[in-house]
Amino acid sequence: MKRIGKQVMVVKSALVLLLVMCPESNSTGPECPCLSSFYNQSLHFTGNGMRYWYEEPNGFMSITNIPYNNLGCKTCHVKSCDRCHAVQDGSAMHFSQKKTKDMNTCLQCHTRAKLTFKYGKAADNLDVHIASGFVCADCHYQGDVHGDGRSKPSMRHPSPNGVSATCQ
Repeated sequence: MKRIGKQVMVVKSALVLLLVMCPESNSTGPECPCLSSFYNQSLHFTGNGMRYWYEEPNGFMSITNIPYNNLGCKTCHVKSCDRCHAVQDGSAMHFSQKKTKDMNTCLQCHTRAKLTFKYGKAADNLDVHIASGFVCADCHYQGDVHGDGRSKPSMRHPSPNGVSATCQ
């Protein structure tokens, strides 16, 4: 019971902090300066990487002739912490850091990587990182996932405009 009480206090403290930092708004939208400088600029929130590669010369838009803004697939990008951190426990939801260390958390959206791993394994040519037991979060740190305050066109751009996955 103490653990749940402590979690409730953390959530209440975060909400109070949010309201203090964003008194003109009771939301976490782009108008809120405490979030817009980080997560709302991240690739997970904006989907800019998908847009970039779709609209790139010879990208999928050259085949479909459908503007990116008219695509349904762009709506799956993560707009809250729940997609990667929420764990259902009976009727209660809990915040989980452990869930982010599960490859399936990432691969539910990153289906191209999932297919790459599947076919690599079938061809006995599995990615060296996956073959070594790594998970996405071993190389893609918090700044890559939650943002660092800078808008990025795609994860594959050289740092500082792309992600900064490293072998440390």
